[in-house]
Amino acid sequence: MMSRNIPLPASLDISPAAAQAASHTLTQRERARRAASLSKTDSPFRTSIGHANPHANRYGDIIPYDRTLVHLSSEKYVNANWISELALSNEVKARKYIAAQAPLQNTLEEWWSLFLLPNGPRICVMLTGLTHPEGEIEIKHIEYLNWPDHGVPSTSLGLLDLVKLVEKLTAEEPERPLLVHCSAGVGRTGTFIAVSNILRYLPYLESTKEDVVMQVVENAREQRCLMVQTEAQLQFVRQCAKEAWLAWKGKQVD
Repeated sequence: MMSRNIPLPASLDISPAAAQAASHTLTQRERARRAASLSKTDSPFRTSIGHANPHANRYGDIIPYDRTLVHLSSEKYVNANWISELALSNEVKARKYIAAQAPLQNTLEEWWSLFLLPNGPRICVMLTGLTHPEGEIEIKHIEYLNWPDHGVPSTSLGLLDLVKLVEKLTAEEPERPLLVHCSAGVGRTGTFIAVSNILRYLPYLESTKEDVVMQVVENAREQRCLMVQTEAQLQFVRQCAKEAWLAWKGKQVD
């Protein structure tokens, strides 16, 4: 194929050693960020660990930052954060996501309230087999179930097709956020959001020499802890980004 002879842009042409160093840096930054947060008297997790909310968190160590917490009406709480994608060019309007854990039996009402937000989401990307609440608002539900928890799909093709499908659907109402969730709302969810973020800026990746995957993942983790949770998921983001760019560039050359 012609795309095989196309060189990668510097922003994606990262050597194994550089990729390993970037992974180490991301891990150290995340540990430092969480350690600093938990040591503060005025914790940025205070809403999430409040006396009325621990029962609403699926995992005790995966809780949302207050500064990006999705606030519901009244006193309701849901384990979800606003995620603003990293704008890699001023030519593309940055998208808003809501990254959330899957609903628990005792948080179905709160979870459904996400769709009732002003200008709330109308598309939900579901990356786990857990069940959902029902409601009267018309929601486009997109399920991708061939993705093991803490792991990655066997190939990138399915995820890349999913991202492209979601991009087409969200074009109908681009001002609305995209709701994405898995079980905890960080591993598979973070991976999907990172890949989606990069694919939306493919034409602009040649204009920078910075490690774009590292930038995008760091941006996501600053807004919700542990996004792109495992090393395998981080490398999968790199794989998806490279394959998507080569396919896109190959079409430009043809």
